[in-house]
Amino acid sequence: MPGITKPIVPLTGGRRRRGVIDPPPSESDPAVDRLKTQIDFGVRALAAVSGVGIVAMMLLTCADVFLRYLFNAPIEGTLDITQMLMVIVVFFGLAYCGWTGGHVVVDLLREFLPAKIIIPLAVLVNAIAALAMLIMAWESVQTSFTYMITGETPMTVLIPKYPFIWVAAFGALTYAAILLFKTVRPDERDEPGGSWP
Repeated sequence: MPGITKPIVPLTGGRRRRGVIDPPPSESDPAVDRLKTQIDFGVRALAAVSGVGIVAMMLLTCADVFLRYLFNAPIEGTLDITQMLMVIVVFFGLAYCGWTGGHVVVDLLREFLPAKIIIPLAVLVNAIAALAMLIMAWESVQTSFTYMITGETPMTVLIPKYPFIWVAAFGALTYAAILLFKTVRPDERDEPGGSWP
């Protein structure tokens, strides 16, 4: 009937959305809870390093602009150093984003699919994404060995590239582990404070 909407149902975590019902409470496994605590600590530590990288990029860019316009003496290699810091920012923040559900989710079809298909579909998507991240990590390791042998450096600074490729490999591997955890534990919440599915 026009004008009638579904009631607002409270979710665990204090969030409210129209027509969403809480999943039934599940038994808490102490080993899984301990693992989740360790994963949470690890991804938050990586996110903190990523945050330090953002601050370093900001300070470097500000100093470069300041020195360029006041003294006509820019910092040589600012662009290359910023690009290397960006690798740390992106790949160390990736696992935290996946763990907390901070990524962008396009769920155009979710409301049209039967509820019994949503979780298996999410498991499949997580498994495919984990495989893609594992391939990315493997290719990054191969590239880093090539850069170690050739001594590849950026054009303006003599900083080797291979440690940053290792950072990309580690970040992709960490995100793959998060996705595999969500594949094995499909009842985990994918949205921060929201319900799964």
